[in-house]
Amino acid sequence: MDPFEYERMCAGSDKLRIAGADEVGRGALAGPILAAAVVLPHDFDVTGIADSKNLSERARGEGFSRIACAASIAWAWAGPRAIDRAGVHPCNVDVLRRAIERLNPAADYALIDAHAVDGLSIPSRSVVHGESLSVSIAAASVVAKVIRDRLMVRLGARYLGYGFERNKGYGTEEHARGIQQFGLSPIHQRRASKLDPGRWH
Repeated sequence: MDPFEYERMCAGSDKLRIAGADEVGRGALAGPILAAAVVLPHDFDVTGIADSKNLSERARGEGFSRIACAASIAWAWAGPRAIDRAGVHPCNVDVLRRAIERLNPAADYALIDAHAVDGLSIPSRSVVHGESLSVSIAAASVVAKVIRDRLMVRLGARYLGYGFERNKGYGTEEHARGIQQFGLSPIHQRRASKLDPGRWH
């Protein structure tokens, strides 16, 4: 089975540079929304490349190393203040657009997980459940997840008491208790103030 069959089917050619794009952090209350775009070589060994949510931390790290060595990758992010100003969805679409446009060399076509992205300089297609259908989108999900997780670990060492190195800014009991005790940190979105530690009782 050709792992790039879906890419060829969507783009109509196996000679195009086809990018996969995905984002992480949309549901987090702290840290950025971060999107990655990846163009895999046609001879790339896709063994172990899957939706990042279904991979262990170790498997994601190994996949990231292989992708970074062999593929063209780019990423973009939007921080908490941008999310507060513009909202989650507009920032989500914006980081996907910027990641795709930052690819060098540029892609000829883009497959984007779940979201339609207007204003791209290349044709694109939104793919629902794209991480399961497109190996290029799965690779982008791995790159985005690893980059954001590593950033949140570093931020966890800077902003103590919230457990960012473990929860990566998502809502957990530990995170809620940190907000209750210390208030919001500079990397929190304003909506984090509504996180209720009582929900875990």
